[in-house]
Amino acid sequence: MSELKRCPHCKQSDMLEIIHEDGYSLYYVLCGVCGISWATGYTKEQAIEIWNTRPIEDALEAECERLRGLLADAFDAVTTMDNRKLMMLRWNLRDMEASDEAEALALRTASRHTGE
Repeated sequence: MSELKRCPHCKQSDMLEIIHEDGYSLYYVLCGVCGISWATGYTKEQAIEIWNTRPIEDALEAECERLRGLLADAFDAVTTMDNRKLMMLRWNLRDMEASDEAEALALRTASRHTGE
């Protein structure tokens, strides 16, 4: 993994540097636009991996991709008025709602147990 993702703060990608200062055994990534730096690692590869690891961003992108697919399916079903596709879309939406409700319930239950 050698390509750096864009800066999570300013969203720029053309001014990113991997820094290794003499006398230190650490590498870090620095954005030359906004000055943010983190992703400290003992090797260049480790610093890049840490910089590129963004679980929340990755989860949101996966969710956006899933929703784009559902929207495309809905558009296709509506424009062709295909009853079978419309029924499948209804089932997918119902499953989504059930999943969201289960997740909300789990969060409420967890917060009760932690006292938050």
